[in-house]
Amino acid sequence: MSLSFRDDVAAVRSRSEPFRSRSMGLCLFRHRPVLSMGENTGATARQRLARAYARNLQVAPVGRTWLLDCGLLDNLPALVESDKYHGPRESKMNRAFVSMGRFFGAHVPRVLVFGALLIGATLLGKTVAAQSGGKPEVKAITLGLISEINRSAIEEHFSELARYLGRRVGGAADVGGKVVVAPTPFELVKLLEQRQVDLYFESVYPTYSINYVHGAGKVILRRWKSGMAEYQSLLFSKRDGGIKRLDELRGKTIVFEDPGSTSGYLMAKFFLQRNGFKLVEKKDFDVDAIAGQVNYLFAYRQEKLFDMVFTGQAAAGAISDDDYARLSQERKAEIAVLAQTERLPRHLVSVRVDLAQPTVARLTDILAAMHEDGEGQKIMKKTDRTTKFDRLPGGEEALRKRLLASFLSPERR
Repeated sequence: MSLSFRDDVAAVRSRSEPFRSRSMGLCLFRHRPVLSMGENTGATARQRLARAYARNLQVAPVGRTWLLDCGLLDNLPALVESDKYHGPRESKMNRAFVSMGRFFGAHVPRVLVFGALLIGATLLGKTVAAQSGGKPEVKAITLGLISEINRSAIEEHFSELARYLGRRVGGAADVGGKVVVAPTPFELVKLLEQRQVDLYFESVYPTYSINYVHGAGKVILRRWKSGMAEYQSLLFSKRDGGIKRLDELRGKTIVFEDPGSTSGYLMAKFFLQRNGFKLVEKKDFDVDAIAGQVNYLFAYRQEKLFDMVFTGQAAAGAISDDDYARLSQERKAEIAVLAQTERLPRHLVSVRVDLAQPTVARLTDILAAMHEDGEGQKIMKKTDRTTKFDRLPGGEEALRKRLLASFLSPERR
């Protein structure tokens, strides 16, 4: 249950001891106001602040600083990773937040700063709306994708869909649509921040990194790529002569597809780590894995992945369940499934965080109805056999919690 500002102030004032620390300040962390405490802030003070401001939320270490999500916006935990904090994003609103935090932090009791933050957000939001008149000018819709190879071919592959969105968003005026392919998720983050990309399609882990680690995007829809709403990773071995149980993998080697694969690497890797396996990457096959740990390497091609498992170079491999479904019956008979990871959305649609809300709403409606339009159906079929776009069951917050549970180790949540 979210606390009101009045309740929050009362919670702090009810403590017998005032909170005093010269090393406290305010900053924005992934678009959320947080209380920053220096590394020397005592554990008792951190815990009292956590109870007063966030009740059941955690105080998380970030580099040499402790960050406490004050919980005043939606009372939900921030996704904090110690190697991902790069300071406040450079935007007018964020700079205003930070300036207000510095001023009020030096001149008034810190508990009042959070109220100032909320007031500032409201005023800035109204100013932006007043300047735009609620009707943002849309010059073109730019769709972003990620790939290190075949970028020109990918741009062409999705160009018809981008033009479709441009026509529909603009109404009578065709605003146009284009495709931009970034080589890495980090490059796409920069394009989103520079407003060179309006929306993007990606699988769950890159989306998690772009949206919730870097704070550059927001999920709006689920994409049924290849006709699938959700998928999972399967860990398998050779049926005759391979390992029979997952715990037999210790001291052996597993082969993954490639470093950028969500289902062929990341989902399986995080699943193993959550289940107590210590994984160590190897560049080449090493028969002498240390007892208690699991070596892993990459095949980069699915056929090579299967070959490595069947020839004994690896004790197990990982593939997605949709790749498994496409295998021949003969190949399926040769493998034994050791474990299945949790199911996650097959693909996601996100928009940049500062895209005008009327445009976000329009894009959402257009994509969600695309499967009901004849032209839209043809375009979707040509783009990875997509069958439809739909809204996330439980909304974005439910998805965020699922991704946090899947990709962040328990001790760092």
